[in-house]
Amino acid sequence: MIMMGFGGMMLFGIAVLFAVVLLVNETPQPIGQPERVQPVSARQILDRQYAKGEITQEQYYSMINDIK
Repeated sequence: MIMMGFGGMMLFGIAVLFAVVLLVNETPQPIGQPERVQPVSARQILDRQYAKGEITQEQYYSMINDIK
């Protein structure tokens, strides 16, 4: 039978501490880190600029023909 002396208690404490550290490190995503953003296509950028009124209809269609 194993005696639970000072050495046994210290090993048990280290094992518990190790388990806690492992659990903390296994978080799925750190808090505050943004999720991955999908890349934006050139067409989507043009659509937004046209919707905001930053480019005219003529510029919009000209640029769409350029990116095709």
